[in-house]
Amino acid sequence: MLSHNAFESGILFEQSLIQDELPLRRQATADFWRRHCYPLPLPVAQAICAVWSGPESLLADLSPYLHGEAPQLRHPPSEDDILQRHQQIIERIEDAKQQWRQSAADLESLISTSDVDKRSYSSKHLPNWLNKVTLWSDEETQGYQLPKELNNFRQSVIDEKTKKGTPPVHPLFTVIELLYAEPLTLRDLILAKALSEVRMSVQQEKRRRAELGFDDLLSRLDMALQRPDADALAEAIRQRYPVALIDEFQDTDPQQYRIFHKLYGGRQDTGLLLIGDPKQAIYAFRGADIFTYMQARSEVSSHYTMDTNWRSSSDMVNAVNTLFQRTSSPFIFSQIPFVAVKPAEKNQRLSFELHGVSQPAMGIWLQPGEGSGQNEYQQLMARQCAAQIRDWLAAGQQQQAWLVRGDKRELVVAADIAILVRTGKEAALVRDALSALAIPSVYLSNRESVFSTAEAKDVFMAVAGGADAGKRSRLT
Repeated sequence: MLSHNAFESGILFEQSLIQDELPLRRQATADFWRRHCYPLPLPVAQAICAVWSGPESLLADLSPYLHGEAPQLRHPPSEDDILQRHQQIIERIEDAKQQWRQSAADLESLISTSDVDKRSYSSKHLPNWLNKVTLWSDEETQGYQLPKELNNFRQSVIDEKTKKGTPPVHPLFTVIELLYAEPLTLRDLILAKALSEVRMSVQQEKRRRAELGFDDLLSRLDMALQRPDADALAEAIRQRYPVALIDEFQDTDPQQYRIFHKLYGGRQDTGLLLIGDPKQAIYAFRGADIFTYMQARSEVSSHYTMDTNWRSSSDMVNAVNTLFQRTSSPFIFSQIPFVAVKPAEKNQRLSFELHGVSQPAMGIWLQPGEGSGQNEYQQLMARQCAAQIRDWLAAGQQQQAWLVRGDKRELVVAADIAILVRTGKEAALVRDALSALAIPSVYLSNRESVFSTAEAKDVFMAVAGGADAGKRSRLT
């Protein structure tokens, strides 16, 4: 758009497009770290290093905010704000320690004679917790770390652990509750300060080099369309593209939609078709905003919905419809409704048959007993998943597990089974659980760079050979 309409957009002619801004961001983050973290007093620097080991880990947290339109910071923090926050945190911790030393002797008797659950606050655990926190209260405060045992003396935790009767109450429990109420961290201040400075440094370096990134193309077009004389540019774009179709619109950010709206909004002589499903929004890390989708949906007069699922069995379609229709707002926002669909006629006779019985399309595992931590739960579910797959494959080998497609029946084999996970850690747990049962598996969402693969090296050698065909060394 900008190059075809250089005069209307006001863009410079002699600018090159860079496809990867990561090196510039790394350098800008390293410069920020040197300017602001190295000169800090040692206790403050240690508190920051407890969050980020260095500029690379800081950049990892900054990255989601370095794409797209720059966030607007109401009050960018100063160096004094950081030092003041540090001092406030230390004072809060010191105050809690002092009150603990004054009251700790009363706590064991108070809790032991109360109605709090004695399985949690047992004669084994309680003295140990008191001792650990007392040792911490006697130490010099050098960081923000609180002993995990201190959490047991928050009033809200004690109330929760008192199922019947009256919970023990003490002013110290409220002091500890307040200590946990606000995070003991400088993280938000450092991120806010780094965000504005790193973005500015990257922009300055790109201007010095006469370079533009992909985000800059959007920003320049957006700014050009907001100028008083933008009508000529907008009309030139509309003449070139009178109809626009935006697929995967749920992943659009506010800036992109502002451009589309400026070009096509409220006009009868052009067309703008937006295709998307908010339930599939996956690009929040690049600035995609579900509220942009909801705004656009409210501003168009005609909504069309695909009412037929052409891929899934009728049982699966009905199961999903039933699950999401159990509540009026399954996706939290009323502007994102769940629209039930119907199965395709051709899929009416799809089913999974086990030991002669057609299986439900959806199953949910409910584990009885006490709750567990996240790690324990994930390991348990991975083992349960692997055991279920083992049973299905064994049944397939015994001709007792079939995929039925109308009059066609196929035995269940490993290639028929896929496992969906949210993270690489979950994938590793499932893979290990399958391996323990001698079931091979393939992980198809490896996040390693595609350029590190053997195939990438082969492609590089082929391309390099073609580019330098005259060099014999390229062919060996």
